[in-house]
Amino acid sequence: MALRFEDQRLIDVSAEFPSRFDDQIATVRAQLDAKELSEFKNSDGKLSGSYLLPVEELEGLLKTKIRVLEIVWDYLYSGREQEAWRELEDMWPASDFERIRAAILDASARGIRAEVDGVSSGALPARRRKRTDIYDPLTENHGSDELKILQIDTQPRAIFLGGIVAPAEVPAASLNLEAVVDLVLDAAGKVWSIRIEGKPNKDLIDASAQWKFVPGRKRGRPVACHLRMEVALPQ
Repeated sequence: MALRFEDQRLIDVSAEFPSRFDDQIATVRAQLDAKELSEFKNSDGKLSGSYLLPVEELEGLLKTKIRVLEIVWDYLYSGREQEAWRELEDMWPASDFERIRAAILDASARGIRAEVDGVSSGALPARRRKRTDIYDPLTENHGSDELKILQIDTQPRAIFLGGIVAPAEVPAASLNLEAVVDLVLDAAGKVWSIRIEGKPNKDLIDASAQWKFVPGRKRGRPVACHLRMEVALPQ
């Protein structure tokens, strides 16, 4: 967290530094295993029957539970509450969602924010807003003054591709190709924008909006990037 004294008042200004939290989110997301995440989401959240599980399986579930909570807290402390609850809903067992959300709110109310004099909204004046750099895994080209596309060092990696479509991992010639999805991912690995080439497909757009990725990296740091994926509808 980041704290600042203003007029003899202690203010939580963590929300003014979202990129720091995005770095943490990207690091934790990279440690998530898709299989273990699926198994955790199918649990009761409390892992109440964990004593019956093999040690290795239990350790995987506990690590996944901790990492999901770390991501949620990073979004909360960076002033993005709605995103925090969306992440929790996406990755936490549905039957336990209300309990854990209430527990998080209770812990937050009793935590460090109960000791400060105020919390910054994190909003920056327009004059301080910077151009967004979007990195491309394949080519280097430059966009407008507002959007700049640059070459990336490490490509993003998918960890959740739920929904009605499956990513194509074989040559396009051997697929019944239905669409090409153009995505822009933020530095935390979430889908920022979606464009479908060809026939519009609302179900496909809704599904891809929920996908999660380990973000690409440039010089060791997670960055926003452009990703182009070929997808096919299930037969």
